[in-house]
Amino acid sequence: MSAIIPPPIEVISQGKPLIVTKHALKQFESRWRRYVSDKHGSVPKDFTKTLTKLLNKSSLEPAGSPGRVIRIMNHGFKPMEFRINEKWRFVILINNEDKRILVTAERIFKK
Repeated sequence: MSAIIPPPIEVISQGKPLIVTKHALKQFESRWRRYVSDKHGSVPKDFTKTLTKLLNKSSLEPAGSPGRVIRIMNHGFKPMEFRINEKWRFVILINNEDKRILVTAERIFKK
């Protein structure tokens, strides 16, 4: 059973406001359930709180990933920020008003 996904919410990440889209929260929950819960059996009581904690402990991802180029192209060459926290990548769009919008949360799989 899936949790009810709220409308976009605003959290504070890295000391700045960040809008978390429905899609990003839904993807985070889905990927947590698939890759984390299946291995460890743990499911957060509050996915928003867990996501915010991971974001606050994240760091900027170094440039150079081919996937970054594709994501930037898919979002109309708008400024983007890529943050990582262990096995998570957070893709943040920076819109014309300098608002930061989390568009997705992905699992990182090392080769």
